[in-house]
Amino acid sequence: MRKSPLLIPMMLTLTWLLLGCAAKQPIHPGAINAFDSTSADDLLLLQTVLCGTTPAGATACTGGLNAEVKQHPKLLPYLQTATKSYNTAEALYEAWVSAMKAQGTSASATTTPPANVQQAITQAKTDTATAQRQLQGQGGTQ
Repeated sequence: MRKSPLLIPMMLTLTWLLLGCAAKQPIHPGAINAFDSTSADDLLLLQTVLCGTTPAGATACTGGLNAEVKQHPKLLPYLQTATKSYNTAEALYEAWVSAMKAQGTSASATTTPPANVQQAITQAKTDTATAQRQLQGQGGTQ
């Protein structure tokens, strides 16, 4: 069986899912707090798994799990669920970040994001991992 170029991003996603936010990570410059920093990383990783590495300015999501659907059509409902969850999580996250920055909130450990933002990101991770498991079950990756 061929090795999929998605193996590394998929394994990274699973690592994020398994480890969660337990490990201390440095906060990115300009981030509101550790949640903001970690969430930005999580969403970028999920986007890479779902879409692959998309060139700057591209509007189509043609790589990642999207590319695997052509060979594994039964993956489509799982991919649609994961993509919808990702889009919801990203929109809620971006709205929260914009609101915090508009208020002039600086990096602070006490700035707690709303539960719906946290839940949406967790759901996007879960749905993406489910799509990956379905792909692996169809022989798409090793």
